Amino acid sequence: MALTLKSSRTTSNSPHRIPLGKGKFAIVDAADFAGLNQFKWSLRKSHSKAYAVRKVTIDGKRKIIFMHRQIMKPLQGMEVHHINHDPLDNRRSNLISLSHADHKYFHQVDRIRRLNPPPQDDLRHVHR
Repeated sequence: MALTLKSSRTTSNSPHRIPLGKGKFAIVDAADFAGLNQFKWSLRKSHSKAYAVRKVTIDGKRKIIFMHRQIMKPLQGMEVHHINHDPLDNRRSNLISLSHADHKYFHQVDRIRRLNPPPQDDLRHVHR
């Protein structure tokens, strides 16, 4: 059973941290903590980001289970999007289930915004 570190000020509704190794933690809701913390989770790099995963063997085959997918249980063909783009923040309020097309669209819009930020209006900073 994996151990967790919690602040003495943590309440039952506060987010909980699940250790992933290498000093990293996944953040989950209190309601999901007990079910997730019974497994050994680790980091896995995918698309230049690190995700919380666990390994299982089903019918003699190794399989990777992503924590955010275990929490959301998306329908087949659906993807889980991290609203704040932090793949280690697996609180339900940060996760949304989307079709592949919608998920791709969200990432394209985000990429465009990062590459082409809106112009800064210099007059906004003038105090009269």
